[in-house]
Amino acid sequence: METLQRFKFFVLLISVMLIFGGNLAAQTPQYYNYQDTGVSLNNFPFGMNTGKASSWLFMPGEFTKPAPAPPGKRITRIYFFIKTSTFSKPYTNLHILMKQDTITTFTEGQFYPGPWDTVFVADTTLNGTVNQWMGITLETKYNYDPTKSLLVFIGQCASSGNGGGTICQLEINERPRVRRVWSSGGCPFTPWATGDSKMPNFGIDVETITNTPEIEISIPASYKLEQNYPNPFNPVTKINFALPKAGFVSLKVYDMLGREVAVLVSENRIAGSHTVDFDASALQSGVFFYRLETDGFVDTKKMMVIK
Repeated sequence: METLQRFKFFVLLISVMLIFGGNLAAQTPQYYNYQDTGVSLNNFPFGMNTGKASSWLFMPGEFTKPAPAPPGKRITRIYFFIKTSTFSKPYTNLHILMKQDTITTFTEGQFYPGPWDTVFVADTTLNGTVNQWMGITLETKYNYDPTKSLLVFIGQCASSGNGGGTICQLEINERPRVRRVWSSGGCPFTPWATGDSKMPNFGIDVETITNTPEIEISIPASYKLEQNYPNPFNPVTKINFALPKAGFVSLKVYDMLGREVAVLVSENRIAGSHTVDFDASALQSGVFFYRLETDGFVDTKKMMVIK
């Protein structure tokens, strides 16, 4: 009996998960403008099977919930609040463009002329759930400056299936400011003859911009040839030299009779400190000299090989 009860509970749990799975998996954006706010609904561009494009202008610092989105961040994911129908729709050539600008209104009946930055383009399927956020992860992360307007353009060339993509919108009522312009049809997109100030419930996820620290290169004040180390040595030693500016460098090794026995450097080198390894495996024990010549600078030092 106990086993049967456990089995029934397990079946019930699975049923609940299947029914409410979308809600259980729902995710709220880190920052957004509105959530389930507004009575205006629109299925552009996600609900149009023949293809559609829409563009929006979000004002500087508009993403204020649950706190203002801070500077020094990159947008990694965007969200729309889906209002009327659960859906799963495949899209052809879904592409998302972004731009930051100081403008605070579009020109009515015209798309922003660009240039835009492409942050997503793919044939893909989107899944939306009633009264939940639908998220799209960007292929290219986008630097976000809350002191500027964020322009977003989303277009798709075809989709299939029933319903889907009805976005919850808020009527801002601030005409003649235009903050939404959409296409009159599918690809190629031609802007509709008008525009309006309706704004979607829209959100973003961000990550901190991390810059790789630059390696500081110290430029020597003068030419210098240092004593090799170790010295005496068997069979490998290091020779350091410094260049205050770039130029052709010759570093050669000679025996006691002045005969050249090795060429260590014979090329252009950048300004800075340099290290060269000298392997004397082919030489006999004895005293040798190494000589640096570059841009009129000449210096010679003695070293000893002991085997």
